[in-house]
Amino acid sequence: MGTLWDRLRSWFRPEEKYSIEPWEGGPIFDSELPEADVSGIEVLNDDVTPMEYVVAVLMQCLGLSRRDATESMLRVHFKGVARFGRMRTSLAEELADHIRTEVAKTEYPLTCRVCEGQATPAPEPLTRDDVIKKRGTGKLNQ
Repeated sequence: MGTLWDRLRSWFRPEEKYSIEPWEGGPIFDSELPEADVSGIEVLNDDVTPMEYVVAVLMQCLGLSRRDATESMLRVHFKGVARFGRMRTSLAEELADHIRTEVAKTEYPLTCRVCEGQATPAPEPLTRDDVIKKRGTGKLNQ
């Protein structure tokens, strides 16, 4: 189980707890792409995968900072899905395969898929009202 400090450290430094191979396939955001060839990655919520593992995957595979990965993990948790990147479809498929391969090494059912033909909008920050709605109803209003 470990001490309280060990548990806190695993939350604040999840990349040290999980062995996740970084993705080296290229940048996940390309503003120069024509709309016809734009894809992104969606990460879906589940009730089993630990939040700290999702943060570690987002940091290692998508190159997000700890803060961005944590905010994105909360978006996945509260909204059910989060989209990442703006890249060529072939690159998005390679990235999704890489994430699926890394997740398959664990017992977690984290789901990642390619969302084709859509540019990824900048995420809106979660608000206090989002959290209150989640607590009150069990789900967020869309």
